[in-house]
Amino acid sequence: MVIYAVTDRNPVYLKAIYPAPVELVNVIDDLPAGAVFIQWGGNFQTFKLTRSRRAIPLGRFTNVHEAIFNCRRHTLRT
Repeated sequence: MVIYAVTDRNPVYLKAIYPAPVELVNVIDDLPAGAVFIQWGGNFQTFKLTRSRRAIPLGRFTNVHEAIFNCRRHTLRT
């Protein structure tokens, strides 16, 4: 189970995401279909990428640990 994180220039996001157990990617296009990922949008947002390459929102979180937990929860369901 791989959790991805899309890179962003926000220092709060970078400080939290670099030590986290995630695989960093530059753009969503680098992700495989079915992947769950974290992205910055003023907070930690989680998404699941469908087979048709559409990002489905899974939640918004105040810290990276909650976002990772949410991603793990959604990968175990499928």
